[in-house]
Amino acid sequence: MKNIDNWSVIPPSSLRGIKKVMDEIGIECDLGYQEFLLWSDGGEGYIGYNYLSLWSLKTLLQLNKDYSIKKNLGDNYFVFGTDGGSNCYGFDFSNEGVIFTSPLGDLVQEEITTLAKNFDEFINKGKKEKYNQ
Repeated sequence: MKNIDNWSVIPPSSLRGIKKVMDEIGIECDLGYQEFLLWSDGGEGYIGYNYLSLWSLKTLLQLNKDYSIKKNLGDNYFVFGTDGGSNCYGFDFSNEGVIFTSPLGDLVQEEITTLAKNFDEFINKGKKEKYNQ
């Protein structure tokens, strides 16, 4: 992950901390996302043309609750950040953990767009193209 320029790095998570949160959520952590958290526990900055604000482990559960992710999208969805504005990014575990985006103000299945098959692809795609056009 250290090949991300212009990123506001936060001190890393621990494997124990990642496992604890993932166990609470009831999911298996995407390896690319785990690698990211071990490099920077959330943070913000530009990846290519895309501004990302990725949530830290200590805020993940509360922010998913605050935005009513499970209530609006279902148990198989988990959000890990935003574009710093009106769109969120997360995992769709009903579809092999693919990365999705959705407007935060309109959290319904019909507004979900799949962006990548995993976190690494999400980051690499973001370096080349704009996520929300």
